[in-house]
Amino acid sequence: MITLLRVSKTIIRRLSSNSAEKIESIAGSLYKGQLSTRILSYPVSDAHTDVAFAKMNVLHPVASDVRDWSQYYIMENSGLWEKLNSHCKIHDDHSLFLSGFVGPRPVSLSGQNTPLGEWAHCKSAAQNRRNALTYKEMEDDKMLITGIENFVLNASKADHFVVWAYDENSDELRAFLVPRDSKGLTIGNESKLTIVSSLEGRKVSFHQVEGMFLGEGHDLYRQMISREHRIYQSARVLGKVTKLFNLTLKHASQKKEFNKPLSEINIIQSKLSRVSGLIYGLQSTLYLVSGLADSEPIDFELDSALLQILAEFISFEVMKECTSIFGYHGLLKGSQVDEMLNDITFTYFHSDFSIDVTKVYTSLMGIQGLGREIGDSIKLRRKAREYPMEAIKELYNQSKIAKSRLKKKKTLALSDYVNYQFKDATNDLEDYILDFRFLLDASLLTHGRNIQLEEEELSRMAEYASELLAIISIISRLNLLSTTPGGYKKDYEKCLGYSYMRDAFIRLKFLKERLGKESHTNNDKNLRDAGDYILDQSKYPCVHPITKNRF
Repeated sequence: MITLLRVSKTIIRRLSSNSAEKIESIAGSLYKGQLSTRILSYPVSDAHTDVAFAKMNVLHPVASDVRDWSQYYIMENSGLWEKLNSHCKIHDDHSLFLSGFVGPRPVSLSGQNTPLGEWAHCKSAAQNRRNALTYKEMEDDKMLITGIENFVLNASKADHFVVWAYDENSDELRAFLVPRDSKGLTIGNESKLTIVSSLEGRKVSFHQVEGMFLGEGHDLYRQMISREHRIYQSARVLGKVTKLFNLTLKHASQKKEFNKPLSEINIIQSKLSRVSGLIYGLQSTLYLVSGLADSEPIDFELDSALLQILAEFISFEVMKECTSIFGYHGLLKGSQVDEMLNDITFTYFHSDFSIDVTKVYTSLMGIQGLGREIGDSIKLRRKAREYPMEAIKELYNQSKIAKSRLKKKKTLALSDYVNYQFKDATNDLEDYILDFRFLLDASLLTHGRNIQLEEEELSRMAEYASELLAIISIISRLNLLSTTPGGYKKDYEKCLGYSYMRDAFIRLKFLKERLGKESHTNNDKNLRDAGDYILDQSKYPCVHPITKNRF
């Protein structure tokens, strides 16, 4: 997908640092070795099942307003916060932004030796979309913001929030670290509902829009295909599967078989470590797409669709592994685990807009973007029957010569933008990105003039692209941690990241083989031979064999 080529290069470059701290590399042993024991020695911390909302009692905060609040810290090192996805501004519609970092503070504030607890990670506190933003009068002549509010992953648990406000003297944004008990901050209730249709006829707690009712619920269903809703839904599913995993880990630690806890059995350890990696992959992708949503003018339509596809896959994989550890599913009936399993299942299977539709939509949107990029070559593809095999081979031979001149350097050179310890994984990622590009080229070529792609093939393309986005997110996150002094549990996060990527590369290999078979099943021998040759020869040419354009 074009978006993946854009995101892979721009995001990784943006999160990199030329002055990165060089720390001891453990990538070799992690990437090739067994990770189960290492991962289980760092159990995943509890996460809230649902999403809470944070609100501010001022319409358009300025520094003097925040200074009137109790107990705040001015955060002078704004450069660090830009790297931590804290790109913030106040739009013309007076949208307010909270931002921060989930988990313990990444570095110590100057002069602060005591831990400040967990910080809130969130997006805009309020957004005025289609006049949905409203203000409600509070005591002491304050205004409470309501409306279509983006999620705050840990608002009900966080001890501090990062608030951005204008400095009247410099007319610039300044970051304040505000405790949760500050008089200027209001923490909303957790949203307990992830099942979309269960909101029908009720107050819309899903978006916290006060005084509005859904009636038949068609408005909310329409939002199912919006890029913002895909992020909301994925955040809730992430909370559900994390809670499910924590319950499973507790069960495995307490229940004994063969006179020892289940968690000490190798196969159970393998399952738990795989689930840990899956959750980490979804969490990383959610953070990256949320960052794209806050970064103007990046269009995150395709990225949010890929996130939703990934969330559906990971949630069912986690459910499968966890239920196998719990044992016979009938024993769980009526339990908290059973409730969460039914909730996740209902979320994806009882909707007018299924994940299958999203997959087809995503692939078609990506192909449309590819068509724009190589518009000059469309006529050539449609005349593929007249394009001789000898000419294709000649173009490939030319690209091989160019490749040898560059000493077999990767054409995207993504590894140039990451810490050396992630070079191998980044090179593998680039291999699969370019494979994907050529698989798509082969499909368009071999399907001839009509380019009749089947639904199953489109779905596999979307699954492939969602895995690529997850790996990009993980490498970006790990690379950021390697450049941040005092990064949070670096070794632990590397274990989780490499655990996910190890499985993801296996899935990508399987999807690539299936796509390769489907992309050249045309009955025309010339087209079939051309497709076979594209798939089998020269994975990473510097010059495209058809368009002669460099990547």
